Amino acid sequence: MWVNGEIIRDLDDAEAKARGALNRTTQAALFDRLDWFRRVWRHCPPEDKPLIVRARTDGSDAWLFLADRGGAAVGLASWYTLAFRPVMTGSPSEPVARALLVAIARRLRPRFATIGFDHVPAADADTLSAAFRRAGWIARVAPQTANWSIDVAGKSFAELGRTSGPAPLDRESQGRKSSDGICDRRPLRRRRVGRIREHLR
Repeated sequence: MWVNGEIIRDLDDAEAKARGALNRTTQAALFDRLDWFRRVWRHCPPEDKPLIVRARTDGSDAWLFLADRGGAAVGLASWYTLAFRPVMTGSPSEPVARALLVAIARRLRPRFATIGFDHVPAADADTLSAAFRRAGWIARVAPQTANWSIDVAGKSFAELGRTSGPAPLDRESQGRKSSDGICDRRPLRRRRVGRIREHLR
């Protein structure tokens, strides 16, 4: 199976190359969309330079959005990113997806000594770490948890949404509804996420 890859240094360039494959109509998960990565970069970038790695084969692509620290890199994520992972387009099979991730990891090896990913769901952390190991990295996965709480005494839900914690940026959470159609107004609790720290041998 052939796999091509490239390094992209600009989010606009990534958008042009993706040809709509990273937008809302094709990516069901909010945190997998290019618009989300734009918001992270605009409001709370982890570093000064974005770095997007793309691997592709016939009809399928894998994208990994990073921030370049010069000799090291981190995932392009923030406190508000509840799930960070490689983004797939074209519905690749599991073996194809693995091959694409290995190709990305190999392309990154000469550039960085370490790469850190936060907020990675457990299943994605296992897949990502396995791909990096196959490409010659040493991968470590550790659980990561966090809670956010606030004193809501005397405040309406609308007031909390305008003034408190992550709510001003997390408008998606205000629309969460239970199966009976009633808005769920419980405090937002961060899900258990995985943390991957990659090290060169």
